Amino acid sequence: MSDINPAALGTDIAAATGARPRAYQAAREVERRAAVTQGDDNPRNRAALQRLGQLLASGRPLDDNVPRGYYLNIQV
Repeated sequence: MSDINPAALGTDIAAATGARPRAYQAAREVERRAAVTQGDDNPRNRAALQRLGQLLASGRPLDDNVPRGYYLNIQV
């Protein structure tokens, strides 16, 4: 028995085999994770992100000798 060549039949390989590219699989995984992950967008986190945004927008370089969490202290 010979193999069927989908290109010779004028059909797409993915359509002929039912296979999907890896990008679709990765996108579905992201959607699943997002569906079960609760957003922790509380006022404290928003304020911390806003403060960091203002510091970055000022154009001044950030100090590199500050303790961990000084510029952005949020719980993920």
